[in-house]
Amino acid sequence: MAKLKTKKLRVFEAFLRGEKHTRFSAARELHDTCLHSTVSTIQRDYGVRISRALITVPGYMGSPTQCCLYWLENEEIDKFSDDIKKAPDTSDQTNEEGTHNEQN
Repeated sequence: MAKLKTKKLRVFEAFLRGEKHTRFSAARELHDTCLHSTVSTIQRDYGVRISRALITVPGYMGSPTQCCLYWLENEEIDKFSDDIKKAPDTSDQTNEEGTHNEQN
């Protein structure tokens, strides 16, 4: 079985590629349903400052919904080399016995 990246690393790599995400786009594209928590963990674990802005997006039945948009500024992206951006993280994987390692 191929080793999958952790949620934290998937989100961090998306930010390093210059992507911006709300909780809705992160759920759709990165399979992260608690982006605010992942952002906090990334800031703590990698020592970066993730920028944020409150925006309005279409919500249920088109009603305006406020949410936070997250991204990394270029200065933060520049702190990481290409090697770090591409480094695999397998800490949240199923081991040989089929049990799940719960590190995020």
